Amino acid sequence: MAHVSRMRTPIEHCLKKPLHSVKDTAWVAISKHGIIGPFWSEDDNERSVTINTERYVQVLGKFWTALGRRRGVVRVLQWFQQEDRVYGNNPQTITDLKAAITAAIRVIPREECGRVIENFAHHKDDDGDGIPDDQEDSDGDGIPDSIDNDDDGDGIPDNLEKDTDGDGIPDYLDDDDDGDGIPDSQDKDDDGDGIPDDQEDSDGDGIPDSLDNDDDGDGIPDNLEKDTDGDGIPDYLDPDDDNDGIPDDRDRDDDNDGIPDEQEIDTDGDGIPDYLDDDDDNDGIPDAQDNDDDGDGIPDDREKDTDGDGIPDYLDDDDDNDGIPDSEDDDDDGDGILDVDEKDTDGDGIPDYLDDDDDGDGIPDYLDEDQNGDGIPDYEEVTKDEL
Repeated sequence: MAHVSRMRTPIEHCLKKPLHSVKDTAWVAISKHGIIGPFWSEDDNERSVTINTERYVQVLGKFWTALGRRRGVVRVLQWFQQEDRVYGNNPQTITDLKAAITAAIRVIPREECGRVIENFAHHKDDDGDGIPDDQEDSDGDGIPDSIDNDDDGDGIPDNLEKDTDGDGIPDYLDDDDDGDGIPDSQDKDDDGDGIPDDQEDSDGDGIPDSLDNDDDGDGIPDNLEKDTDGDGIPDYLDPDDDNDGIPDDRDRDDDNDGIPDEQEIDTDGDGIPDYLDDDDDNDGIPDAQDNDDDGDGIPDDREKDTDGDGIPDYLDDDDDNDGIPDSEDDDDDGDGILDVDEKDTDGDGIPDYLDDDDDGDGIPDYLDEDQNGDGIPDYEEVTKDEL
């Protein structure tokens, strides 16, 4: 599904004569490959497809003509208008400005309008019902499906009832979500939509969901809007994400899906859970040597926040908020397992206290001057408890 871009700021400087004297918002056509305009050059093969929303229907017939295949981009969208936005549906043959029209667009530097692209928002209507996906509200509760944790209003959170293959087994309990005979752990396309999982792009912004911090493109980071139990309190503020009565800092299964948390996280969406994956973010750097395993741009030691109090562990004197300072606490994360028993630097399943090679670099610890593989020699490292 191609997308339509809505410009949030005027670009009168890109128009020699606006197509409408009142409206100051310009729009551009988009192909499934990306934005076509608002570029304009002296080369006739690159005429701009910038238009005005209010008079689009009249403009289409008066100023535009179908020219067929052009430079490999063959389709744009039919358009329809809802309130102050324009949304696209039904691919059609690309159209360009007629050569004789000079009033609509003037020649401008490519760089000048190139900066405008950053001001676009994307919208789509997958089911073609005239209601943009980000405004669909299946249960009529006033909360758009895109941010509603219970789209059908049946009281069961969507993440617990989704059943891709309709076999009666919800996906979170199903080993083969799409029923193609390939276990999800080995399946590169769990939902069977023809798009590899690591290439899925829910909001069509060009960033795969596995690397996108805002999968649905609603402007709210995913980690801030996720609400596992649908209680209206986002997980990052909820002390009990799955509402099972066990505080998250002591719960080994925060979303209550029957799968231990450490076994279900798959940062890069490659089908291999992080605890078995040597390269969680698929950036080519082994996790043992990578200080940003999830590829979000924040060093791992600066983003972990065990008790969810907003203070990252490296700055928190009491990581699990149990009232015992970490310097005196034998179980900093409050999971019931002593710290010395659970630390596993290289994620090989062997806790460091039993592992002869903590960072998995092939050098035995007794010969390794950097046992945790963080690039800092052990003799230079200082723990927060020693500061």
